[in-house]
Amino acid sequence: MCLWKSLPAQVTVENAITTDSVDVFSENQEQGADKSPMLAMTASLLLPGSGHQYLERNRSALAYFTAEAVTIFGFFICSHYSSKLAVDAAGYAWTHSGARGPIADVDDNYWQAVGKFMEVQDYNAVMDLNRTPEKKISSESQVWHWDDKSSQDAYNSIRSSSRSFHVASSFFIGAMVLNRVIAFIDIRTAARNRGVKRTGLSAHTVKPLFTVSPSSLDLSLSASF
Repeated sequence: MCLWKSLPAQVTVENAITTDSVDVFSENQEQGADKSPMLAMTASLLLPGSGHQYLERNRSALAYFTAEAVTIFGFFICSHYSSKLAVDAAGYAWTHSGARGPIADVDDNYWQAVGKFMEVQDYNAVMDLNRTPEKKISSESQVWHWDDKSSQDAYNSIRSSSRSFHVASSFFIGAMVLNRVIAFIDIRTAARNRGVKRTGLSAHTVKPLFTVSPSSLDLSLSASF
C-alpha cells in the first residue's frame, strides 16, 4: 500500500507598493536634454522663467517668475505714485501761489520755475538778464506769487519725492532687462554644460539668488566650477 502524505505548502506573496514623491520645485539638470535650448533662450527673453519651465528646471523658473512679478509690480507702483505726487504738487502750488499750467511731468520747465522763484516777475527778470526773452512767461493764467517761503519749500519737497519715485520706476525697468539677460545666460550656460558633461569634462553652473524683504530686493549670482 502506498501512502501519500500531504505536505503543507505555503506561498507568501508580498504586495509591493511603490510610491513616488514628486517635488514640483525639484530641478534635475538632465531634464529637458531633448528640448531646444534656442527656443528656451528666446522664451526667456520674452518672459524670464518660461524658458526654464520649458526645460523643466522648475526651481529656477520660480525664481525668475518671482523676480519678474516683483519688478513689474514695483514699476507700476512707483510710476503711479510719481504721477500722483506731481499732480499734488501742482495743486499745492495753485493753492499757495496761484500757479496754473499744464502738468506734463515732474521736470516740466514751468513747474521748475515755480519752485525756484517767489513770483513770475523774478523769473522774467532773470530771463532778461540771460538774454532769453523768448522764455519769459506773459500769460496771465500762468502767473504765480508765493504767499511765503515755507509754502514754496513744501512744494519743492513734494516735487522731490515725485522725482525719487520716477527714478525708482526707471530702476525697475532696468531690473526687468537685467532679469532677462541673466535668464538668457543661465540657459545658455546650462546648454553648454550638458555638452561638456557628455564629453566627461568638468562643468559649471550659474544660478540666480533672489532675496526679497519689505524694504529691498537683492539679486546675486551663485556659480560653481
